[in-house]
Amino acid sequence: MALAKSTLGAATAAAVLVAVTISARIADGDGPFRRNARPSSAAPLFCAGVRFGSFEPGFVCASNRASFLAGAARGGFAPSRCATAGLPRRATVGSLVVVVERDGACAVVEVRRLPAATAMMCGARLEINGASEADLALLPGIGEVRARSIAESRRRDGPFPDVESLDRVYGIGPKTVELLRPWLTVGAAE
Repeated sequence: MALAKSTLGAATAAAVLVAVTISARIADGDGPFRRNARPSSAAPLFCAGVRFGSFEPGFVCASNRASFLAGAARGGFAPSRCATAGLPRRATVGSLVVVVERDGACAVVEVRRLPAATAMMCGARLEINGASEADLALLPGIGEVRARSIAESRRRDGPFPDVESLDRVYGIGPKTVELLRPWLTVGAAE
C-alpha cells in the first residue's frame, strides 16, 4: 500500500512529537502509566499543527514562535517561502495554522484550535470553563465520572475563578488540584 508523501510526513512528524514528549516525561521521572503525569519541565517548545493546501496537517515543534514556519517549510508542511514568514499573534501552542502561497509569498489564512487531545500533546493547557466533559476526562486522575462532576459544578455553581477552586468538586482535593495545575488554565487558553 502506497502512502502519500504528505500522509507519511504527517505520520512521521506525529511519531516524532510523541517520542519527544515521552522521552521528556521519562527524563522527568514520569512512566507511561503513572497517574501523576505532568507537562515536561524541559525547555519549552512552540508546537502546533500546520496545513498547506489539501495535504494532511503536520505537527511542528520549534524552539520559538519565530522559527515555527521555518521548521514547517523544512519539514515539507509549508511552502519554502514560509521559512521567513512570521506567525500572527492569534497562533498559539496547540493551534492549527493554515498557510497558502499567494503572489509568490507565504500567507497564513486561518488559525484555529486543534482538538483538545492533540493540543494538550503539543503542550497547550485546557481551559477549564470551556472544556467539554470528554476533554476533561483526558486529564490525569480525572476520568469520566469526575469530568461529569466538574461539568455539573460549572452548570450549578458557575465558572471556576481559578484552578484552586476545583476543590469544590466532590472527590477533588488539594493533591488532585496540584496534579492538574500544569494542565489547566482559567480564562484564555494558552
